[in-house]
Amino acid sequence: AECTQSVQAVKCLRVLAMVLSVDTALLAHAAQSATPLSHILMLTSALPFPLHWGLKRLHTEGLPFRMQPPPRSRIARIIGDETAAAPAEPTQCPVKKIAKQLDTLDRQLAQLQDAEAFNAENPYLNGLFAPVDSTMPPTPLELVEGALPPDMPAGCFMRNGPNPVPDNGYDKRMHWFDGHGMIHSVRFGGGDSAAGGAAAGSPPLYSRSWLATDRYEHERELGQTYFMTLGELAGVPGILKALLVATSKMELAGMDMLRGSVANTAIMTWGKRHFALAETGLPFEFSLTGEGEVVSHGFENFDGQLDFPFTAHPKVHAPSGDLIFHGYSFGATARKWWGRMRQAPNGKFELMRKVELDPQYASGLMHDLAVTDHYALLFDMSITVGLNAVFSGTFGHFDDSRPGRIGVAPLDSTSESEIRWFTLDAPLGVVHPLNAWEEDGGDTIVLWSPVCTSFDGSANPENEAYMAEVVLDLRTGTATTRMVDKTRNTEFCRLHPDYVGRPARYGFSGEMDGGDARFGGIIKWELARGGGGLQKAARFGPGRWGGEPIVVPKVRPASGRGGSRAVDGVVRRATAPAASSLSEYTSGAMTGDGEAGAAADTTPAGAKAADASDAAYLITFVHDERDGDSFVSLIDGETMQQAALFRVPSRVPLGLHGHWVGEFDI
Repeated sequence: AECTQSVQAVKCLRVLAMVLSVDTALLAHAAQSATPLSHILMLTSALPFPLHWGLKRLHTEGLPFRMQPPPRSRIARIIGDETAAAPAEPTQCPVKKIAKQLDTLDRQLAQLQDAEAFNAENPYLNGLFAPVDSTMPPTPLELVEGALPPDMPAGCFMRNGPNPVPDNGYDKRMHWFDGHGMIHSVRFGGGDSAAGGAAAGSPPLYSRSWLATDRYEHERELGQTYFMTLGELAGVPGILKALLVATSKMELAGMDMLRGSVANTAIMTWGKRHFALAETGLPFEFSLTGEGEVVSHGFENFDGQLDFPFTAHPKVHAPSGDLIFHGYSFGATARKWWGRMRQAPNGKFELMRKVELDPQYASGLMHDLAVTDHYALLFDMSITVGLNAVFSGTFGHFDDSRPGRIGVAPLDSTSESEIRWFTLDAPLGVVHPLNAWEEDGGDTIVLWSPVCTSFDGSANPENEAYMAEVVLDLRTGTATTRMVDKTRNTEFCRLHPDYVGRPARYGFSGEMDGGDARFGGIIKWELARGGGGLQKAARFGPGRWGGEPIVVPKVRPASGRGGSRAVDGVVRRATAPAASSLSEYTSGAMTGDGEAGAAADTTPAGAKAADASDAAYLITFVHDERDGDSFVSLIDGETMQQAALFRVPSRVPLGLHGHWVGEFDI
């Protein structure tokens, strides 16, 4: 493998010499090095310096100008030869020439990666994942099973996900996480229906829109996939693209990395403002029309307060309404942080604190976090992102020699020294936790989350995750892990929004068939420390695949169980479901070995009566691989039976995370 990488590196260096007119003797010397890492060291230290310096000066001083090379002694030190010839005298370098040279270099490196052949068999560009090629205005859905329940609230269901522009072509290697953000939305009710739930309004309306990010607008104008993709981070050509092409193209387009995001991962609503999120950049703000259509506004840094990548999965702290977030970056050194924002009385969003983590806890992937009433749970698990993963063409690497670690940060803390770190007894990965809460007067934290023992961020059937319970004892500083279930591959967890960070009897997740985010059903979990387990589940049917189950609280009656917001004083009951394509199965609680058993139910009787964590509908897009049809599925969280199924007038690709916004927040 090392020999192959070296041969590939030599080809890359020849391309550089041809396109950038770099001193060929210098590159030949580098090509004789023993490992690809030495090529990277040379290129990192020598070539990007004059290129990026010239681009920055171009924007500040205009043209013409002459790019000056770095000091001769610096290059000589890199190659270990003080007699090395200095680079050739640079010539005039206008913007178009720079752009053309960069694009030529980019395309040559893409050919070395054999991008066209790779994408021809790319699962993220074909089948259930294949991108759609156009937007769609609000269009009524066709009801094919059941009926819209009267206690379904008015609001809007949205799902974000990457959708490359097919007209731009696929001449770059593409990963699932590549592609411009596209929001598919379904508007329930509206207008007068706000007083009586969605059933009182017009039929649900489906629409879809690309998010008009800076990157989307630039590539749409050029008619090509211009900027570097995640899929291109593979092998030596990928490293060269990252060093020489990615930042330079951003600078030529007048963008920085924070505004180069495609905003394609998740959605949040906070303070009645809607944002599309991806953890590589800033939040992207959009609004919704009365019919649920997305209107793009732009990236938001909240008056310059955010100068760092923002998480795709912030959490609203229920007692305060504050937003708890985290972020990370992988450059020369890995960095992680967490923070807290609030909405001031004047309506503005204020950054209260941002706490940098100790570098020793920064190398593990932290895609999500969990919160309780008093703490934020930060993950430094066994999934890492590093050079080895990049060379192998995967998004991440599971390090089975590295045990998982969880940091417990008091929400009112202001320094890294106040975080307590707990080391788990095995290497484990956490991507999307289900819920965490406090017990024993705040001395114990209980976390339920799927955990994995392999992960590479690709369509790999070995990417499996199973539900586990982690108990953190704040008195003794110990962590105990219990596998709740070892039989149901599960991810994309969701909870009733009123119970985030607090004890809840029930939670939900997608049941994954294989490792490529094809969910064949939805699992309902009973959450109980030391017990609980799989309570019931529903399958979408043969050949049908869904996504993340978004929890929509039912319209709350005057008293008793119900949704998260009182809409009227009428007690509403769901109609009995009609014959359905949905199948279900029920299982006893799971023991520590993952077998059906009779584990003790430790939920207090009073808590059972008051708990309404399943008084909700679960909504997701469902895709039929047999005929290409797509549906919106509405499942009753209490019975796990299908309440309604609507046919979408166009195919909807599999995507990432969804969101529900109620009528009062639209």
